[in-house]
Amino acid sequence: MKSKISTILFLIICIPSFAQNEINIISSSRNSIVIEYTPSFTDTIHIKINNQDYFKINLKEGFFPNPEDFGTPAIPQRAINIGVPSEYGNTIKVLNYTSKEINFKLAPKPRMVKEKDFNNLVYEINNNYYNYQDNNQLVSFGDYGIMRGIPVQTIIISPVSYSPNSIKIYTSIVFQVNYSSNPKISTAPSDNFISDALINYNVARFWSKPGNNVRLRKSVVNSVLATGKWVKFEAPEEGMYKITRDMLSSFGIDAGTIDPRTIKIYNNGGKMLPENINQPYPSDLEENAIYVKGEDDGKFDDGDYILFYGRGNDFWDYDTTQKAIKRNFNLYSKQNYYFITSGGTAGKRIQEKSSLNESNVYMQNSTKAFADWDVDKINLFGSGRYFLGDGFSSTNISNTYTNKLDGRISSIPINYSIRIVNAISDYIYLEVFENSNRIFKWLFSK
Repeated sequence: MKSKISTILFLIICIPSFAQNEINIISSSRNSIVIEYTPSFTDTIHIKINNQDYFKINLKEGFFPNPEDFGTPAIPQRAINIGVPSEYGNTIKVLNYTSKEINFKLAPKPRMVKEKDFNNLVYEINNNYYNYQDNNQLVSFGDYGIMRGIPVQTIIISPVSYSPNSIKIYTSIVFQVNYSSNPKISTAPSDNFISDALINYNVARFWSKPGNNVRLRKSVVNSVLATGKWVKFEAPEEGMYKITRDMLSSFGIDAGTIDPRTIKIYNNGGKMLPENINQPYPSDLEENAIYVKGEDDGKFDDGDYILFYGRGNDFWDYDTTQKAIKRNFNLYSKQNYYFITSGGTAGKRIQEKSSLNESNVYMQNSTKAFADWDVDKINLFGSGRYFLGDGFSSTNISNTYTNKLDGRISSIPINYSIRIVNAISDYIYLEVFENSNRIFKWLFSK
C-alpha cells in the first residue's frame, strides 16, 4: 500500500517591540571589563493555582535553568559571552546595584501535558517549591569553551533573587570581570566572524590561539595511512556495496598483482567526533569487516568481488543514551569517505554464523519505518552550525511537506517529530495538519 502524508504548518506571528539595550560596556581593556546590566522584564504572566495568584517573570534574552525541575520557582537568568585570555584566573566583582522588593508569588516551572490535540503547560506547586533554596549568585561564571580560536567564558547574571518570604528584582547591576594576569597577545588577531558574539571582541580577538587549544589525551601514533598504497572513495548512501575487478582497475589498483586475502577497507562510521573531549574516540582509521568472494586461491579473478556495508553521513541510527532511533547528521562534512588498500597481513573479514535451529520461530510481519524532510535553508544566528528549513513570517504563514511512505499499514498511526524555533520575543501559534485534519496545536513563546 502506498500513502502520501501532507503536513501543513500555520503560524500566527506577533511582531514584538524591543526595549532599550540592556548591556552597556562602561570600560574595556586587556586587563578587565566593566559592564552595566539593566534587565528588561517583559510579558509578566498572571497564573491562578489553587485559587491563589502567581506571576511568571519573563526576562528579555533570558532563560529558565533546569526546566525539568517541575514545581520549583521559575527564576530567569541572563547569559552573555566574553572573550578571556585563558580558562583560569579570571574573577568577578559586583561594583554596584539597585533593586526593589516585590510581594507577589513567583510561578513554578511548568510541565508539559498532552491533552487530546493540545500540548498544554501545567503549573503545579509541590513540596520542592517551598523547600527551594536560591543559591544563585548575582553574577557568576558559566561554561568555558573555544570559539574560532578565542577562549570564551559565559557570564551568568541572576537579576531575580527568591526566598519563600520575598522576591527581589534587580533593576541595575554593575560588575567587573578581571582577566587572568599576563595574557599572551597574538600577532595574528582572529577574523571578525564572531565579532557580534563577544561583547569585548575588539580586545579578545588578540587572544586568539590557533592550534594551541587542542587538549590531547592520546599519544601521537603513526597512522595506518603512513605506508602502502591507498585509494579514497565515497559511499554516498546507506547500503551494501560491491567492488568488482573492473572497479579495482578504475581505482588504479592492478587486481592481477594483489593477494585478495590482504585487501582491507577502513572507515570510522560517518559520525562526528564527540564534542566532549572526555568521551572516547578512535585515534586512527578503523578497519571494517568485509567479504571477499574467491579469495581462498590468493588471486582476484574476473568473477571475484568485495562486499561491504557502507553509508554516508546522513542515516538512521540507534541512540544508546536516549534509547531511540534518530537521524544522524554530520554538521561539518557532506561526504563519508572509505579507504581501501592491500598487502601485508590478512584483512578483517565478515564471520559466518550458523542459523538458529529453533522450533518456536518468531515471524516478523511488520517493522518500524522512518522518513524525514530535512533541508538546510536557514543558518540560525549565522553560526554555520544550526540549519533549519523554511522560514515563517506574516507573508508566509504556511508550508506543505510530503513524504512517500511505501508499504505503510494504514491502521497504524504515524508519530511525528517536528522541530521549530521561535526567534522572536513574543508568542506564536502553531498548527499542524495531516491531509487537512489538524493533529497538533500549540501556543508557545521564545
